[in-house]
This record gives sequence, C-alpha cells and structure tokens, in this order.
Amino acid sequence: NVLELPARYCLDRLSLGELRIIAEAQDRHGLADGEPGPALKREALLGAIEAAMTRDGYIAAALESLPEGAAELLRLIVAHGGTQGELYDVKARYAENHPNSDHFWASLRAATRLGLAFLFHGQYKCYFLLAEGVSAQLA
Repeated sequence: NVLELPARYCLDRLSLGELRIIAEAQDRHGLADGEPGPALKREALLGAIEAAMTRDGYIAAALESLPEGAAELLRLIVAHGGTQGELYDVKARYAENHPNSDHFWASLRAATRLGLAFLFHGQYKCYFLLAEGVSAQLA
C-alpha cells in the first residue's frame, strides 16, 4: 500500500495537457517557481512544476488556497490509504457530508491542479496517490 510518492513520479505519468493545467494553476495561485510553465516543452515543464512543488512551504501554501471541500477530500484519501483505497469508496464517504456529489469532482480537480492528489487507473481499480509531504501537512 502506497499513500505518497515523489512529485516527479506522479508528474511523469501525466499528459502534457494535464501538466499545463497544473502549471497554470500554480501561476494563478502565486505558487509557480520562475517562468510561466505552459509555454515550456514537456521536460522543462516537468522540471518547473517539480521545482515549485518541492520548494519549502509549497504544500502548506497550496493547501491554504484550496476550497474546504478539497482539503476534506485529501483528508479522506489519507484516511483510506492511497492505493489501498478506491475511487468509489472515497467518493461515497465524501458524499455522506455533501448532498451534491458533483462537489467531489470539483474538489478533486482543485487538488490535482495544484499537484497535491492524483487519480490513477490501476489494473483492477482506480486509486489515489498524494504528492510526498501532503499527509504530514494535513495532520
């Protein structure tokens, strides 16, 4: 069971479009490290996003910029153990406190756009991974 992995490992699995969305969100929230990333090629974009995400204070600042629903979702992911957890279990738990289940997807997008949580399709189920350090900041 894995809950967190290094940022680079998670980012390497994303498409160029997804990386650009993260770079734009970092820039919009004042969390970017250097030049705006969307115009960069894949490797340079990966490096810029990773540099921002591994900078001291990034995770705390990113968590502060999230809506409360997204922070709550991250706490649920931690409670359900990353790869041991499963998309639909976490979604059902989230829906217990939120009558409009569409908020789940908005919360997940907010966390993903800042590189805090990633949804992956495994061989048998969909599961979440967090960027390294997220669970410690949530505690």
